[in-house]
Amino acid sequence: MMGNKNFLAGFLCFALFLLFYGLTARSDLRYTDEVAVFSTGISWITEGDLRIDELQWIQDVVNIGERGRDGHLYSKYFPGNVFASALIYKFSKSQN
Repeated sequence: MMGNKNFLAGFLCFALFLLFYGLTARSDLRYTDEVAVFSTGISWITEGDLRIDELQWIQDVVNIGERGRDGHLYSKYFPGNVFASALIYKFSKSQN
Protein backbone atom coordinates (compact mmCIF):
# COMPACT_ATOMS: atom_id res chain seq x y z
CA MET A 1 0.00 0.00 0.00
CA MET A 2 2.83 2.41 0.87
CA GLY A 3 4.48 1.77 -2.53
CA ASN A 4 1.33 2.92 -4.32
CA LYS A 5 1.24 6.15 -2.29
CA ASN A 6 4.89 6.88 -3.11
CA PHE A 7 4.29 6.17 -6.78
CA LEU A 8 1.20 8.38 -6.85
CA ALA A 9 3.01 11.21 -5.06
CA GLY A 10 5.97 10.94 -7.43
CA PHE A 11 3.75 10.86 -10.48
CA LEU A 12 1.73 13.85 -9.24
CA CYS A 13 4.93 15.81 -8.59
CA PHE A 14 6.20 14.97 -12.07
CA ALA A 15 2.91 15.93 -13.71
CA LEU A 16 2.79 19.28 -11.88
CA PHE A 17 6.40 20.01 -12.82
CA LEU A 18 5.68 19.11 -16.45
CA LEU A 19 2.64 21.39 -16.46
CA PHE A 20 4.60 24.25 -14.86
CA TYR A 21 7.47 23.80 -17.31
CA GLY A 22 5.12 23.68 -20.26
CA LEU A 23 3.45 26.91 -19.23
CA THR A 24 6.66 28.85 -18.50
CA ALA A 25 9.24 27.50 -20.97
CA ARG A 26 10.62 29.66 -23.74
CA SER A 27 9.63 28.60 -27.21
CA ASP A 28 12.46 30.37 -29.02
CA LEU A 29 15.26 27.96 -28.15
CA ARG A 30 17.78 27.43 -30.90
CA TYR A 31 20.17 24.64 -31.65
CA THR A 32 22.98 27.06 -30.87
CA ASP A 33 21.86 27.11 -27.24
CA GLU A 34 22.27 23.36 -26.93
CA VAL A 35 25.56 23.41 -28.84
CA ALA A 36 26.99 26.04 -26.47
CA VAL A 37 25.88 24.17 -23.34
CA PHE A 38 27.10 20.79 -24.57
CA SER A 39 30.41 22.19 -25.82
CA THR A 40 31.00 23.85 -22.46
CA GLY A 41 30.35 20.55 -20.70
CA ILE A 42 32.72 18.68 -22.99
CA SER A 43 35.36 21.35 -22.49
CA TRP A 44 35.03 20.98 -18.73
CA ILE A 45 35.47 17.20 -18.88
CA THR A 46 38.25 17.08 -21.49
CA GLU A 47 40.22 20.26 -20.78
CA GLY A 48 39.28 21.16 -17.22
CA ASP A 49 37.89 24.60 -18.07
CA LEU A 50 34.72 26.15 -19.47
CA ARG A 51 36.12 27.90 -22.57
CA ILE A 52 34.33 27.52 -25.89
CA ASP A 53 36.62 29.52 -28.16
CA GLU A 54 36.00 27.08 -31.03
CA LEU A 55 32.42 28.39 -31.24
CA GLN A 56 33.43 31.96 -32.04
CA TRP A 57 31.91 31.56 -35.52
CA ILE A 58 28.50 30.98 -33.89
CA GLN A 59 29.02 33.92 -31.52
CA ASP A 60 29.57 36.15 -34.56
CA VAL A 61 26.02 35.32 -35.72
CA VAL A 62 24.06 34.57 -32.52
CA ASN A 63 24.85 35.63 -28.95
CA ILE A 64 25.78 32.44 -27.08
CA GLY A 65 28.06 33.94 -24.44
CA GLU A 66 30.56 36.57 -23.44
CA ARG A 67 34.30 37.05 -23.49
CA GLY A 68 35.88 36.80 -20.08
CA ARG A 69 38.71 38.91 -18.65
CA ASP A 70 41.15 36.37 -20.03
CA GLY A 71 39.84 36.91 -23.58
CA HIS A 72 38.20 33.49 -23.92
CA LEU A 73 34.59 32.86 -24.90
CA TYR A 74 32.29 31.42 -22.22
CA SER A 75 28.69 30.25 -22.49
CA LYS A 76 25.98 32.44 -20.96
CA TYR A 77 23.78 29.54 -19.93
CA PHE A 78 22.96 28.16 -16.48
CA PRO A 79 25.85 26.16 -14.97
CA GLY A 80 23.48 23.36 -13.94
CA ASN A 81 22.80 22.60 -17.60
CA VAL A 82 26.52 22.63 -18.37
CA PHE A 83 27.46 20.31 -15.51
CA ALA A 84 24.55 17.96 -16.25
CA SER A 85 25.64 17.63 -19.88
CA ALA A 86 29.24 17.15 -18.75
CA LEU A 87 28.22 14.28 -16.49
CA ILE A 88 26.21 12.67 -19.27
CA TYR A 89 29.20 13.02 -21.62
CA LYS A 90 31.57 11.58 -19.03
CA PHE A 91 29.26 8.66 -18.30
CA SER A 92 28.69 7.84 -21.96
CA LYS A 93 32.40 8.22 -22.74
CA SER A 94 33.33 5.75 -20.01
CA GLN A 95 30.85 3.17 -21.36
CA ASN A 96 32.77 2.79 -24.64
